[in-house]
Amino acid sequence: QLSFVIEKDKEKVDLFIMKNEEVVGHSYFYEDKNFMDIGYIEVHEDFQRQGLASLMFKIIERLFNKKLENHDLVTDEGDAFWRNYNKNVTKQ
Repeated sequence: QLSFVIEKDKEKVDLFIMKNEEVVGHSYFYEDKNFMDIGYIEVHEDFQRQGLASLMFKIIERLFNKKLENHDLVTDEGDAFWRNYNKNVTKQ
């Protein structure tokens, strides 16, 4: 079973996805007036392709009632994920 922990300070919001007290996903976000900007996201390789990144995004969007934006994609995997995520959000 998965659980999550959120830590918020003046600069950013950290989200940790836990399984049996082990961190299997971590991301942080910067809060803007109108949106949440993704600063970093990582999912442990044993848990990739299981929807954890999407779960983290949905948690943040719902808790802060703001859309996510990403201004600093650096990997091909991240770019592909983000395009797919936006496509799926638009369908809902």
